[in-house]
Amino acid sequence: MLQNGRTSQFKGPTCNLDALKDQIGIRQNLVAWTESIEWMWLDSKPARWNNRYWIKGKYNPNFSLDIALEDIFIHPRKYFFGCYTATKILIVSSTLDYYKRIKHDPITYKAITNKLLKNGDPLGAAYNNEKCDAMPLNSS
Repeated sequence: MLQNGRTSQFKGPTCNLDALKDQIGIRQNLVAWTESIEWMWLDSKPARWNNRYWIKGKYNPNFSLDIALEDIFIHPRKYFFGCYTATKILIVSSTLDYYKRIKHDPITYKAITNKLLKNGDPLGAAYNNEKCDAMPLNSS
């Protein structure tokens, strides 16, 4: 969070102590999720997804995003993907989990979910133009 090249800037409506607490909570949750993964890596193999929830790596909107993401953690042997995709999955999952389960903030949870689903690609929406910007946390 405060490392060179990873500085978070709080401006405008996100410049407050609660926003800082949320960032710390999300990052702690990200570490907790990372500690428990048992994923399989590409290792010269093509990517593989559970086609029930993900169609060639794209989210299947016939299911809730929570269920689709949860499946990746519950059935890791049904998936093969690379580090970049794993990072996006971890960021999305830990952020949504923080607002839903830890903070109990359904308004922010729904706002972030809606932003992620806006273009039908929640994992693509997690990053901004390959710059590794964190998902927007304000609901505007």
